[in-house]
Amino acid sequence: MDRTVRVSAVDAAAHEATPDGVVTPTYSLRDQLFVDPHPLALPDQFDLDQSIKMTPQEVAVATSHARTWARIAGGPDEYALVLEDDVWFRPGFSRSLERVWTDLSDVAHPGPLFDILYLSYQEVRFGAEKTWVSGNVFEPRRGLWYLSGYVLSRRGAQRLLARLPIVGPVDLWTNKQFDTIRVYGSRRPIIEQRADAGSANAYSALPALTRIGVLNSETPGLFRGRPGHRPVFVFGPDGCGLSSIAMALSMLGYRCLSDVGAVPAREHEALLVGDSDRVFDAYVNVGGLAGHAARLAEVYPSARLIVVEGDQADAGGVGRSERKRTVAPEGIALPNAWGDRALVLRASAVGDWKPLCEFLQCVPPVSAFPECPEVGRRSASGASCSETFGGRTSRLRSDSGPWVAPHRTGWDGISLSAPRPAPSSEEVWSDALTQVSDTRWTLRDDTFAGNLALFRPSNFEAGSPARLVVRAGDFGVRAFGACALTTRTNYLYGRFEAAIRPPRVPGVVTGVFLHRDSPRQEIDLEFTGDDTTRLLTNVFYNPGGLGARFDYGYRGTPVAVDLGFDASTEFHRYAIEWDPCEVRWFVDEVLVHRRVHWDPTPVPGLPMRFHVNVWPTASRELAGRLRRRHLPAICEVESVGVCAGVGTELPD
Repeated sequence: MDRTVRVSAVDAAAHEATPDGVVTPTYSLRDQLFVDPHPLALPDQFDLDQSIKMTPQEVAVATSHARTWARIAGGPDEYALVLEDDVWFRPGFSRSLERVWTDLSDVAHPGPLFDILYLSYQEVRFGAEKTWVSGNVFEPRRGLWYLSGYVLSRRGAQRLLARLPIVGPVDLWTNKQFDTIRVYGSRRPIIEQRADAGSANAYSALPALTRIGVLNSETPGLFRGRPGHRPVFVFGPDGCGLSSIAMALSMLGYRCLSDVGAVPAREHEALLVGDSDRVFDAYVNVGGLAGHAARLAEVYPSARLIVVEGDQADAGGVGRSERKRTVAPEGIALPNAWGDRALVLRASAVGDWKPLCEFLQCVPPVSAFPECPEVGRRSASGASCSETFGGRTSRLRSDSGPWVAPHRTGWDGISLSAPRPAPSSEEVWSDALTQVSDTRWTLRDDTFAGNLALFRPSNFEAGSPARLVVRAGDFGVRAFGACALTTRTNYLYGRFEAAIRPPRVPGVVTGVFLHRDSPRQEIDLEFTGDDTTRLLTNVFYNPGGLGARFDYGYRGTPVAVDLGFDASTEFHRYAIEWDPCEVRWFVDEVLVHRRVHWDPTPVPGLPMRFHVNVWPTASRELAGRLRRRHLPAICEVESVGVCAGVGTELPD
C-alpha cells in the first residue's frame, strides 16, 4: 500500500479558483471535431470557431489531472498508473498489461517506453485513427475519449506540464498532443468505468453537437436528486435574501412554496397534521406558519428550520458586506423542540452554499448560489384557478420532478397578485415578414434533440404571407430541412403573438413560443400536424439564476385545448401573455387557457427569446408519423408582434 497514493480531486461544487496557466476554460467546435470528426456533419454549414465554455466539472477534472502530473513529474518513479475513483479492472488485467508491456519493450527507441499508455478509453463513433504496433498495442493519432486509467511516465508528465494550459476538456486536449508525445493504447480497454454509479460530470460540447445535428437524443433526462431532510421551513425579515434561499432550495431538489401570504387551505390542513399527501416539501417566507413552529417540530421529526437574522443596512438585495443588525420578526423564535434541527443564518451569509448544504446534508450544485430580487409575500388575487375558457382542455402526460406539482384532485395552483417589475426598456412592434430584419431576427441554421431536420435559412420565403417550409433533402446528419425564426432580443414578461396558418401534416410541429437555456425555461403554443383542431400549451420550468445548468425535461407540462375549428384552413391570431404570476393563451383575442403559480409549475421568471418555427418531430406520440410524400409542409405567417420588456442579454 506504500506504493499507492490517493490524490484529492478538485471539487467542482466548491468553486475553487483555477491556477493561472493550468486550464483555459474555453475551446472551439473545431477542437471537438478534431478528436471526433463525425463525417456525416457538413462543416460548411456551421461555425467551427464558435467558443464552447467548459463546465465546472470539466475544469475540476482537468485541474485534478494536472496536479497529479506535477506529482509524477517531480517524483522518484519512472512510471505511475493513474486511476480515477470510479474504475474497475477487467478480468485478466495483469496478464493483458504484461503482454502490452512486453510488446512495448520490443519497440526500439531510447528513453522510457512511452509518455502515455491508455488502458481505459472509448473510441469515437467512427473509430480512432491508429497504427498497430503489435497484436496487443496500437499508436493513436486521434479519437480516444476518457482518461479514467492510464500509465504516465515521468518524462510524459514533464512533457504534458510543459504544454500547459489545458485547453478544453482534458481528454480532448491530450488528443491534440498525440503528434508531439509518445502515446500508445492497449488493444482493448482493460480498465473500465463503473456502470453502477452515475457520473457527476457534465459535458460542455453536448449543446454544440446537438445544434449541428450530431446528437439526437430525445430524452435529456429528469432531475434525480431529492433531499432527505423534509420538510424545511425558512423564516426571516423582509429584504434578507429569502427569495434567494427559496431558489437555492429548489436547485437542491425541494418542491418549494415561497413568498406567499398564506398556504392554500388544503395544503395548510395537511401540513399541520403531518399528512404526507402534500404538494410541497419546503416553505420559505410563507405567512401564517411561524406561529406553528413548535407544532411543526413535533409533527415532523425529520424537518429542518432555518431562521435568517436580518442585518441589512439598505434595500440593495443580497450579498452586501456592510450591514446593520436588526431584530428577527415577531413570532420567529426557536422552540426547544427543534434543537440541532434549527439553523440561525445571518443575512450576510446568504449567497454561500456551504452553511445551507452542510445543514441539510446536500451536495452543493456546481452552479453559483442564486442571487434573486426580493419578491416579498404576494397575496391571493381572488381569481378562480380552475376557471375554464372556451373549448375543452385536457392535461396530457407530463414530466415529473421537484418543479412540477403532482396531479391531484382539487389542486389548481395558486392565483397570486403582484405587479410586473418595470422593465429597463420596452419594445412594441409588429412585423409582416415581407423581409427579415437582421437587427430583429435570426434565421436559425442549427437543430435540437428530437428534431428530424436541420433548420436552414433557405427554408424561409418572405412575402405576404411569409412561408416557413419543411422539406426532404440531403443534409448529412438529417434527412429533412426546416425553418425557425428567433428574436435577437431577450424579453421578460409581455405579450407575444402571431397570425399563422399551420400545416396539417402528421409528424410536423408548428411553434410560437418563448425559450431559454441554462436554466431551461419555456412557454409554448404549438400545433401538431396530426390534429390541427387543437393547440398545445406547455411550460418547462427549471430553477436557478442566469447560467445555471438546469435544463431538465422532455415533455414539459402540456395541456391540449380544443379549438372548435381546424387551424390549418385559415389564419387566426394566437397570443401568449406572460406575467410574474401567470401565463395566458389567446386565440383571436379570446382567452383559451390560463396557468397560475404551481399550476403545475412555477411561472418562468428569466429572460427568454421569442420563436416561430416549423419542424418534423421524431416523436410519433407527439404529432404522429412523418411521411416524406406529404412534404413539403408549409406554415404561412401573416404577422408577428411583440409588446414586452427587454430582459438581460444572454450569450448565443
